[in-house]
Amino acid sequence: CFVISATLGWIGYRAGKASLEANTLAHQTSINASKASQLSDHLLTIEHQIRTLSQDKTITEAMLNFGAAFEQLNAGAQQGPAGTSRCIRRAGRLLPRRLFHALSGQCIIW
Repeated sequence: CFVISATLGWIGYRAGKASLEANTLAHQTSINASKASQLSDHLLTIEHQIRTLSQDKTITEAMLNFGAAFEQLNAGAQQGPAGTSRCIRRAGRLLPRRLFHALSGQCIIW
């Protein structure tokens, strides 16, 4: 009687374990598919936003002007008067002092 009970217990345990593993695998697969779909949707949304913003003349002009001003600022920091080429360490990176002062004492971490 004990042998039969132990055998049935063992068979039940193995069946339950296999079922639980299968359900866990199915659940993880479902979560992975959901996350992949969310990421794809998010990237598609960003692509649409970039396309929309790139067609706005004000945005494109602002981007060009910002790039030119940033290059001019960096050139000034490298060739400027004494003390302007010193850098402030922020988040493991060097930040030109002139950029630091231009932002009213606040650093941009990039």
